[in-house]
Formats: sequence, C-alpha cells, structure tokens
Amino acid sequence: MNAAPKNQTQQLHANGGAKTKSDKDVNCSTKGGKVGPQHVDLIAVQTDAGVVGCTEAFNVITEYFAKAPHGEGPGRRVLDIQGSWSCAKAPEPEGSKGVVYCGEQGPDGRAIETAPAK
Repeated sequence: MNAAPKNQTQQLHANGGAKTKSDKDVNCSTKGGKVGPQHVDLIAVQTDAGVVGCTEAFNVITEYFAKAPHGEGPGRRVLDIQGSWSCAKAPEPEGSKGVVYCGEQGPDGRAIETAPAK
C-alpha cells in the first residue's frame, strides 16, 4: 500500500505554517484569482524564512492540482513540486473544502496554503 501516514498532512501544515511575530500572510488570490476546483484563495504564509512570492505560489499550487489525482494516500500528497515543495490536501472537513497545505523542503522552508474564499 502506498498511502502516506495520516499525520504527514498535519506535519506539512505544522512545519510550513509556523508564523513569526509579524504574521503577514499574503492572499495571492486578490491579484491572481482563485485556485483549484473549489475556487479557493491562495495564501503565501509568513514563516521564519519569509513569504514566498505569489508567482512562485501559483506555480506550486497549479502543479499540485495537476498531480493531485495521482498523489499518495487520502491526502493526495505530492512530492517534488517545482523541485523542492510538497503539498497535501488538509484532513477533513477542511480537505473537502479545497484546503491544501504546501511546504518547501528544508528546515527554513517557506509555505503556502489554500483557504475557502472570503
């Protein structure tokens, strides 16, 4: 069986979603539109490594959605996106709403995520 352990999705979010005191996430969808089949917002998450640029964020999430049908396990985890990113669908109930967490590999990786449109 090629399923990823349930906590891998949570680990992606925990590692990639660590925010600094400035807490300055960027909603890239305000400039580039909604993403994915559920038309969710694309958020560049502030981490200790900084905030990923929206162009790179759109490239990563677009590749994830293209590869997700063949991803591993219930979270449809996809590795090696744009060379150094991993993404997975959030656990339920957020996953069915289109929430995806992505983290750049390495101890100081940047992060992106999707969120239901506001």
